[in-house]
Amino acid sequence: TYPSNRPVAVVIGGNGGIGSACCRKFLSHHFTVVSSFHTNDSIDIDCSMLSDDCVFRSLHLDINSSESVSNFFRVIYTEFKRIDVLII
Repeated sequence: TYPSNRPVAVVIGGNGGIGSACCRKFLSHHFTVVSSFHTNDSIDIDCSMLSDDCVFRSLHLDINSSESVSNFFRVIYTEFKRIDVLII
């Protein structure tokens, strides 16, 4: 299970330069971070460099598919029950 009191930041396109920097910044401030990727270029963040309780997930998202968008947010709400910050 994940820490329920921790804020959740969702970063769309977190595998790019700015997106991955956003992910790392939120993680350094003890956010749970969910990042999206579209193709096989998912981001891999080494949480051991940040904190012992770092929570990071990278999920596939195709914004041209309503099914993909629905599934993306369904997974987030199922696992984390909240979104506090959404970076698009």
